[in-house]
Amino acid sequence: MKRERFLLMLLGALAAAGSARCEAPEPSALGQLTLERAAQVRFGLHHWSGPRDGSLTLSLRRQGERLLIEATLRDDHPFLQPRPTKLNPAWWKIEYGADGLRFILRSGGDSGEVRSDFYLDFGSQALQPRVVVASCEAGHTGTLPGTRLKFRRAPGKTRFLLSLPLDKLLHAPAALAGSELEVRLYDLDSEMEDYTVLSDKVTLEEKNSEAGSQNSE
Repeated sequence: MKRERFLLMLLGALAAAGSARCEAPEPSALGQLTLERAAQVRFGLHHWSGPRDGSLTLSLRRQGERLLIEATLRDDHPFLQPRPTKLNPAWWKIEYGADGLRFILRSGGDSGEVRSDFYLDFGSQALQPRVVVASCEAGHTGTLPGTRLKFRRAPGKTRFLLSLPLDKLLHAPAALAGSELEVRLYDLDSEMEDYTVLSDKVTLEEKNSEAGSQNSE
């Protein structure tokens, strides 16, 4: 009798898990961005030697109430963190004193209101990476709870996947289309002497993956 009850409970749990998977929304594409050109170097062009020195390719998707950021980072001297305090005041010459990535979401254009400003702090040698919020509509600052982060390191490049809870960043997570996302890559190759910032922007446009596949056919 106990065995039959256990099997019934197990079958019920598996059915519930399968149902939850079926109900999970398909990711929708928001945009793509590549930082690898000299025109995108905002600081330190005189010692930036090309994409192998520091570059980034990323794609943005949305799945339900989560923002997915999938990226490949290339860096010849990865994950340097010479000091604990990395995000400096705006008037400092060195904006971010370590290797890292910053994401600034605006309502549209340079003059648009900042909706969220957060960065991926790799930590020393990427051993304890975390997402830190500088400011956001939802009022949260500091380490972002509910973040999921996967790293895969290889010689000369690192792939990672970020999954962020939109409700911790925005008042109205549904209103992403039309917003502008600026991405800044901070690349440090020594004790501040070789510091580079690459930056560019992408306008987010939510595209249904099913519609995209039908159009391609």
